[in-house]
Amino acid sequence: MFSFEAPTSNNNVNLFSISVGINVPKAALLTPGINLTFNVDKVKKDLKTFTENFMNAKTAEEQLSIIRTYNAYNDEIDSMMQIAMIRYTIDTTDTFYEAEQNFIDQVGPEISEYSVAFSQAILKSQFRTELEKNLGSLLFKQLELSTKVFNPSIIELLQEDYSNTIWFSGETDARYI
Repeated sequence: MFSFEAPTSNNNVNLFSISVGINVPKAALLTPGINLTFNVDKVKKDLKTFTENFMNAKTAEEQLSIIRTYNAYNDEIDSMMQIAMIRYTIDTTDTFYEAEQNFIDQVGPEISEYSVAFSQAILKSQFRTELEKNLGSLLFKQLELSTKVFNPSIIELLQEDYSNTIWFSGETDARYI
C-alpha cells in the first residue's frame, strides 16, 4: 500500500510524498482543503525504477509481481488526479481547486511519458507469452494502442489541451451558477 505525508509547505512542489509502505485510508484524500498535489520528481523517479526493475527481472513471475505493484502505485496516483478533477468540477469558482486542477493538467502528460515507457517494456518482455497467459491478450492490445498515441514531443500540446478542456468546463459550469 501507499502512505501520504501531510503537507509540509505551502508551495505546490512537495505537499505530498508517495512511498510504498504504510496503508492510509483513502477517505483522508477526500477531506476538503487537503491539497492533492504530489512530488512529481519522486513519482517520475519511482515510475522509471519500476520500468528498470521490470526490464531486469529474471522470470515471468518476477515481472508479474512488478506489474501488480506498478498498477497499485499507478492507481493511487490516478485516484488523486481524478479526485482533483471531480472537486474542481463540483465548484469551478474555488481558486484552491482550480490551482489543484492546473497542477494536474501540467503533470499528467509528463507522468504519461513514464507510464508509456513501462507499457513499452511490457510489450518487449522476453516473457511476453507467459505474461499474456496470465494477463490476457486484450491488455497487450490496449498497451500497443496506448504506445502508438503518445509521443514525448506532444507533452506541451497535451498540457495546453488539458488546460483548455477544464477552462471550457469551468466557463460552462459558471453560467449555471
